[in-house]
Amino acid sequence: MSGGLVLFETTESVIEVLWDIALAVFIVRIGFVYFAANFATGVALAWLASSSTTTATYLTQLTSTLPVWLLLATASVAAWTRLLVVRYEIPRAPGFRLAIGVAGLLFMAGADALVALVLLGQGTLAATLADARADAAAGLALALFALMPLVQMPLERAEGEELSHGHGHGHGKKSVVDAVPTVNVKERKEAKKTQ
Repeated sequence: MSGGLVLFETTESVIEVLWDIALAVFIVRIGFVYFAANFATGVALAWLASSSTTTATYLTQLTSTLPVWLLLATASVAAWTRLLVVRYEIPRAPGFRLAIGVAGLLFMAGADALVALVLLGQGTLAATLADARADAAAGLALALFALMPLVQMPLERAEGEELSHGHGHGHGKKSVVDAVPTVNVKERKEAKKTQ
């Protein structure tokens, strides 16, 4: 019987740990989808831009196309961010949004490192890295990528309003925190005593 009491006394901390794990998996999963969608779009844009010229020529003349590339990259990131916010009904919590952006950034950094290794093997990486404007634009694009889920928050509807297709999170005007019931061990014991 005492084993059961220990289980119920530690249930709150076990639930908190499981909740934290579930949130981490949710953040990593959305961060990966965010990265994959933007990476695929970036590869498609790079392929379209380089289809008329050779890859080496495109990489060395990247400076002349920087404004267009930065505009297209920003528009693509903003569109994918909005789509994911609506699709996954991501709450308007700054820390949560930033965590998704950082998770996506980590995936993007890994992919960029792999692409750099491939380009290094082809000898075209040195020409790209020699261009300081291209490096600055790439850094700016990565910063925008990581911060876009957070940056879009002021542009969204106020919390409690419907997020997508008139459904929201299904609890009317309640916030996500108010819509999810929380009961800890102490409250459960008090509720049993009153019954």
